[in-house]
Amino acid sequence: MLILLFFLLFFTIFLYSVRNTKLKISIAVFYLVFFLLFFSVIPIYKISNLPVSPENVLYILIVMFLITYWKIKNNNHVIIIIICYSSYHFLKYLIQFYLRGSEINLIFLYRDISLLLLFSMITNKKLYVKLLKSYSYILFFSMLFGLLIFFFGEPFDNLRIKIINNPTYIMYGYYTKGMRVVGFHPSIFSFAYPLSILPVLLFTFYTLEKKWFILIMLFVSIIGVILNGERTTFLFSLVVIVILFRKWYKGSKKIIYIITIIIFGFLMQNFLTNYIKSEHSVDRLVTSRKEEVYWRLTKQYAGFLSVLKHPITGAETEEYEALVYSWTGLTPSYVHNTYVNVGMHAGLLGWLLLIIFFIYTKKIINIFKSKSFSYPDLTILFQGVVGAFLSVLAVGFFHNAGIFTSERSTFILLGFLIAGSSLRFKKNIDLTKTI
Repeated sequence: MLILLFFLLFFTIFLYSVRNTKLKISIAVFYLVFFLLFFSVIPIYKISNLPVSPENVLYILIVMFLITYWKIKNNNHVIIIIICYSSYHFLKYLIQFYLRGSEINLIFLYRDISLLLLFSMITNKKLYVKLLKSYSYILFFSMLFGLLIFFFGEPFDNLRIKIINNPTYIMYGYYTKGMRVVGFHPSIFSFAYPLSILPVLLFTFYTLEKKWFILIMLFVSIIGVILNGERTTFLFSLVVIVILFRKWYKGSKKIIYIITIIIFGFLMQNFLTNYIKSEHSVDRLVTSRKEEVYWRLTKQYAGFLSVLKHPITGAETEEYEALVYSWTGLTPSYVHNTYVNVGMHAGLLGWLLLIIFFIYTKKIINIFKSKSFSYPDLTILFQGVVGAFLSVLAVGFFHNAGIFTSERSTFILLGFLIAGSSLRFKKNIDLTKTI
């Protein structure tokens, strides 16, 4: 407790020292966001002699910082986004508690709100680029560590457990040598979301900087995506990269290099997994049967119909399961569509809040786009961030987590869009010189 009090006292002094100095405030925002990104990818549960996790300490500091320096001016769109998101979760809580007798912990809301408000304070273009690049590198490190565990096991396996230091880690599923890549995350699916972002961001920075080591990182990240084994992650990140290719490399021979890297990534991954006798790898990406697709779409359609039958309170789980069973003779688990889940938990009003949420997200994207018009490098960065955001949103069409579930990487990409709309410019810039 004394250590925690020391941190709070130190940060109080820090807040006083940066007051009324825009540059110092911007630097403070940079470091707060940087550590927020770090702990979102590498969730260290506990450090010796500290009574709470480092991430909780960080969010306490962020809240104190926001109370001191955040201003509502020019942040109306962000406020509406936060209101929609918070209203959905309060509505979900009321429905679950009063009608179904189950409680939902809403403590995570302050984290998500703090994240978006903090990102809205990023106005310096150089710091923005550095943060986005830092996030890409931290994601790559997590994925690379997962690959080391996949191919070698120890000592990397035990080191991951010591770094995370979470006693409940094994409860979520334990992945070791020859098993699917999860990085520092506790599950395959939670790591699938940031993995859908990683190749897109690396491709964006390669386009900006033309450095070969980033191209190598892109190649390695493709292997990581394949070994994670989530088909939607691979599909949507690849689709986004192809679309960005068409925008950035019209008539360029460099597209041949990138395609070669993707193909070589497949071949190399297949060779290595055969070498260590891993059984899932590429097989999982290419063995999706028609029956499996039909099964997923059936569950999603049943969830959709269940919401329409209960437009105010959302779908009853028993009724949803009975409907699927009547069609297939099988008892379903989850719907596996984060957007259908919103209606199932909060009815048509939940879907309405989601629509308003996306309307104002689109307005933020338009603001970011308008600011990038005069700067070719910033236009590439804008398109890359939007592409990564769309990629991770698309994953939610076939998984339960997503934008309204506090899935961390989705919210971080939304934060970068908000930050992009908040950037301020005084003169022409070259982003390749700011990194």
